[in-house]
Amino acid sequence: MADRLVRKQTYINKRQQVLLKQLAKDCGLSESEIIRQAIDRYVDKAMPVRSPDSQDSWDETVAFMRSQADRWAQRTELKDTILPSRRHP
Repeated sequence: MADRLVRKQTYINKRQQVLLKQLAKDCGLSESEIIRQAIDRYVDKAMPVRSPDSQDSWDETVAFMRSQADRWAQRTELKDTILPSRRHP
């Protein structure tokens, strides 16, 4: 099932208009489809989606957990209230 399209209106300069028309003609696509594809390509490059099982995601998760453990280890107001402090080298 295709995503529902939402109407957007924007301004482009004359050079962009000429290039868009030519590209749409050469590709056999509508100008709107060219714009949608360009947006998708830009977003994919600017905001890559990482797989939850990728090594980068795992590394980021471990780094975050370590940073939080360090922050909590430095807190003094909770020291010895539940469990004695256990610090790993």
